[in-house]
Amino acid sequence: MTVRLCSIECCFSHPLATCAVNRSFVADIKGWSKICKRLSVWDYVIDYHHSVMPFPNLRALQPNIRFFVDNGVTSIYEEAAYFTPGTELAELRTWIMAKTLWKPDYDTDKAIDEFLAGYYGPAAGPLRETIDLMHKQVADHTDWHMTIWSRPTSPWLGEKAIAESVKLFDRAEAAVKTDPVRLKRVRIARMPVQYVRIVTAKPGQADAKTIRGLIDAFEASARAAGLTMVREHRAYGNLSKWLATVRAKWKAP
Repeated sequence: MTVRLCSIECCFSHPLATCAVNRSFVADIKGWSKICKRLSVWDYVIDYHHSVMPFPNLRALQPNIRFFVDNGVTSIYEEAAYFTPGTELAELRTWIMAKTLWKPDYDTDKAIDEFLAGYYGPAAGPLRETIDLMHKQVADHTDWHMTIWSRPTSPWLGEKAIAESVKLFDRAEAAVKTDPVRLKRVRIARMPVQYVRIVTAKPGQADAKTIRGLIDAFEASARAAGLTMVREHRAYGNLSKWLATVRAKWKAP
């Protein structure tokens, strides 16, 4: 018999073993590991309500896998966006998980640098700065807990961080402007920042023309990425329905 535990209630901005929110789950893992020889974990690694928005959990992946291995877990299922391609940093997140599942002590920063250099080429530098910026938000605030249902209004996605990310993506695009393959990849990577700007903008406060331009740019990259859903829910997550909703909110008078 195999016992499988799911991390659905956990905080993912901080490693499982060091976050107060995760004490119950950590206790369950340790308890079952003492009485079960076939212990399995169903782990979650994305935001399921807003699957395109920034989800800075990359630096928690390795310590979490290491924790599972150290506590007798014999199989790990890392559930990401099984329902659509094109979600936030999907390729990079998969790279880190693959490297770490094969070698639980694999250095995450090394994995990030390897992937960015190979996948984004000259745009790797500003993209690395963007990743570091987003992860610094949650690293500096142990009271900012990120669940798989976090919202674009979460504190680590504040206006200052988003504005800085916009500048960094401008630099990234400029670095690969003559390379259509990598330019497409950078624009897909930019979608999470565009998503946050679109869904948090308020009529009367944001410039409607700017938001309509963001929606058009988001759709172009989403279609190029093959994105079909912005969240797991089949009825509310459909990309075309979501686009229609946000366009109606910002339609020209």
